[in-house]
Amino acid sequence: MSRTFYMLLLAIVPTLSAAQISNLRSRVLPVLSTPQLIDTLTVIPNSVEVRDAATGQPISPQFFTLKNNQIRFDTSIINYQLSIINYRVLPFNLTTPLSRLDTSVLAKPGDRLIGYAYDPYADEQRPLLPQRGLDYNGNYTRGLSFGNNQNLVLNSQFNLQMGGTLGDLEILAAITDNNIPLQPEGNTQQLREFDKIFIQVAKQQTKLIAGDYELARPNGYFMNYFKKLQGATFSIGYTASPQPPPKEGGQPLGTPKINHGSNSPSLGGGRGEARASAAIARGKFARNTLAAQEGNQGPYRLEGAEGERFIIVLSGTEKVFVDGKLQTRGLDADYVIDYNAGHVSFTNRRLITKDSRIVVEFDYNTQDYQRSLYALNNEWQGKNYRLYLHTYSEQDGKQPIDDDFSQMELEVLRNAGDSSLNAIVSAIDTVEEFSAFRVLYELRDTVVSGVAYSNVLIFSTNQTLAKYSAGFSQVGPGNGNYVLDTETAANGRVYRWVAPDPTTGQPLGEYEPVRRLVAPNRQQLYTAGGEFSPSANTKLRAEVGLSNFDQNRLSDVNDGDNVGLATTIGAKHSIQLASPQPPPKEGEQGSGNLHMTPGANSPSLGG
Repeated sequence: MSRTFYMLLLAIVPTLSAAQISNLRSRVLPVLSTPQLIDTLTVIPNSVEVRDAATGQPISPQFFTLKNNQIRFDTSIINYQLSIINYRVLPFNLTTPLSRLDTSVLAKPGDRLIGYAYDPYADEQRPLLPQRGLDYNGNYTRGLSFGNNQNLVLNSQFNLQMGGTLGDLEILAAITDNNIPLQPEGNTQQLREFDKIFIQVAKQQTKLIAGDYELARPNGYFMNYFKKLQGATFSIGYTASPQPPPKEGGQPLGTPKINHGSNSPSLGGGRGEARASAAIARGKFARNTLAAQEGNQGPYRLEGAEGERFIIVLSGTEKVFVDGKLQTRGLDADYVIDYNAGHVSFTNRRLITKDSRIVVEFDYNTQDYQRSLYALNNEWQGKNYRLYLHTYSEQDGKQPIDDDFSQMELEVLRNAGDSSLNAIVSAIDTVEEFSAFRVLYELRDTVVSGVAYSNVLIFSTNQTLAKYSAGFSQVGPGNGNYVLDTETAANGRVYRWVAPDPTTGQPLGEYEPVRRLVAPNRQQLYTAGGEFSPSANTKLRAEVGLSNFDQNRLSDVNDGDNVGLATTIGAKHSIQLASPQPPPKEGEQGSGNLHMTPGANSPSLGG
């Protein structure tokens, strides 16, 4: 059966092919001794068949010649008038000339010498951005992840770096985008950002930075910050040339006549720079003083500015000081840090004792409010002086990111003022129906040692009485009435009420069913100052700073201490000691020097 099938298939395929496309052709040509073109395509030599058009008799191949698709008959058969030629052709013409380079485009009118570097084997490079002067490199990848215990996942990664000029603009860009934005590990000195967009455009003295970038402190005494931002910074520089001196007996047109004394300073020319920034702050600043333990290299847990225990530290923003000395990050250096867990560990290079003073400054990710930042910096630099004016403002939004405040929570924050202990609300809530998969409580009144206590939370599985759920906060040992119950088999953490001390009434637990509200704050700082150098070795400095720190933007209570004023004045003078006198030659002494013969133990002051 299989042999019959293949025979039918071999018989049908040529038939179908012939029905669709056939290369068999036929032409009628006169019998001439001159060459005649048969077809524009290449003729297959062995397929040519020539017959007499009058009688139909075949003409032997010895009486005609076929060359380059042209046929020429022998003179002995000139008596034939017409011939019928049947032949087959290829789908292309083998005699057509081909070239990778058209030499006609090289020659230009008026050119005497033509030079062209040509490599026929070189690949043609077609740039993604056809702009001269702009260099770029990167990669774009797509991948699939699948397994026997997971679904199909599409992974993508994009990495692009650009630098150069675009017209009269200078471009510098770094775009890195992963579908899973992970933070780099904190065990090396160099950090690689996995999800970052940075673009810088500059023209002469004007510069624009946008995307994810870092904003460092300006020149000054009081203003000190280092922030990771998402926004834009615009800066512009300007210069001023000094006025030309007036001619003898005259002065420049339009210049007011001012008579300077002999000691009046001349400001002359100078250069200045103005910079404005508006962005969203990616983190909030915190400063932790860690309690060192003898021989414990870590990990030491970091906390937020509001006492948050589980935080995510922004990579690269930390500064670790041990006994006042700045440490270096790295496995082969002083410390390593886990940004996602908020842990700091020290290496064997830096041994920690109970007397070590550890201070960590960092920015951490906040999930409470959208935090914005505005900064304005102006600076003027002269020949021997410098003037500056800086403004910095960082504030939380008045509305939370996730959900709005309830009326009760808003009223608590308005009355709390600057005290975070007063911004506390109850974390007890009622449930509509009982669920065996949740930890639920009853509210009971109890009496212990003759003292009555009301509204005590008791863990319960009674479907009728267990109508309350509660969230507990750790308030410290001796500050709460609940402890963590480790003997229960419930599906979750259960807290058990313990009676206060019957003698002193002091609570014996460390948890309370309360929730602390984080109030939005605002920090502002304005500084103005200058430096003046009357001589090469003397420098005078003065600066004044005005700060405004509102710990609760929703409350007017305790706002009397928000504003602060500070001033600093300094002077620096360098004294260069004279170089030591060369010793006099034997039998001589220096000119103008007293003749003294020091003993063997006499000290030499030198220079």
